[in-house]
Parts: sequence; C-alpha cells; structure tokens
Amino acid sequence: MRKFRSKRVMYEHISKEILQSTGIYRTATQCESRFKTIAKRKKNQDTNNRTSGQTRCQVSYEEEFAQIRAADDSIEPEVLRGVHSVTYKSAPKPTEEASTSSSTTAPTESIDHSSSEPLDDSASEATENAGNQQRKRKNKDEAGRPNAGRMRHMEYFFERMEKLNQEREAKKDEREKGEKNVIWSWLNCTGTTLLH
Repeated sequence: MRKFRSKRVMYEHISKEILQSTGIYRTATQCESRFKTIAKRKKNQDTNNRTSGQTRCQVSYEEEFAQIRAADDSIEPEVLRGVHSVTYKSAPKPTEEASTSSSTTAPTESIDHSSSEPLDDSASEATENAGNQQRKRKNKDEAGRPNAGRMRHMEYFFERMEKLNQEREAKKDEREKGEKNVIWSWLNCTGTTLLH
C-alpha cells in the first residue's frame, strides 16, 4: 500500500480519488471526519457485540474495512496465534539490516523456484523462521514444571477421594456381611437349609 508523508496528504489524495471516480468534490477535512465517524461507529458496535447481555448488532461497513485490511500489506499483527504455535513478529537484527543494505547495491542472482526438485525441509524451515521467533505449545504430557501450590491441592484432593472410596467400600462390605448374618440367623431360626 502507498505510504504518505502525513495523514493530511493521504486525505487530500482520497478526496482527489473521490472526485475522479464519482465527480463529487469532497475536501480532505470532510474525508477525514467521515472516516473518523465510521471508525467510531464500528468501534462502538464491536464493543456492543462483545458485551455480555447486549443484543448483537450488524457492524456497518465491515466488508469495506475487511477489504482495506486485506489490501493494506503494511498492517501485520505482532503476534500470530495458531492451534499449535505462537509466532512473534520481531524487528530484524542489526547484522541482518547491514547485510540486506549491502546486498541491495550489489547485483542479485535470481533463484529458480520452478524446478521439480524437492527442497530440503530443514533448509526451507530455516528460511521460513528467519526474522521470527516461534514458540510451540507443548503437549500436556510434555508440559513444564507444574504450579506447586496447585499440585498440592490436587494431591490432597486425590488422597481425600481415595480415603472416601475406601470408607465407602468398607461400609458396603459391612452392610453385605450384616445382610448375610441376618439371612443365616433367619435360616437357623426356621430350621431350613439352602440347596446349592
């Protein structure tokens, strides 16, 4: 996307484009105030949609803002979050800047990417990760040191549950033993025998 020295110059350029495309003259100040009004409405509608208990409202000009974001290649998020990784955008190191500035003055060789040979995975990964720091979320079984306080609570919980289960089993055994004793005593009183 085109860079402007100042926002005033940008809004003047926008007013010229409006005049060329629609034939209607708008000043740079009018373009600026209209953009600010639309951005403010969008912000309020987004805030309303995030608020719990509020009815959702249609965000005006959402498609247009999405097109602007898609066309503007200068807008890049600082953090890219994926399912298994988080990528942080970082500034290039001073050594990289020096090498890129010196390489712009020297003639560069063109690289043919159309060859049918497969690229080395490790080399392609190294070039993809150049300039970016990447942290991968570990699996649960590979997680680092757990919180000691929480682990104490969990251990206490499991110990307590084990004791409760043992007590429950003991009561169940006593109850079954008591029922057998009642049946045997009843059988002894009546003089009947059980046939197997």
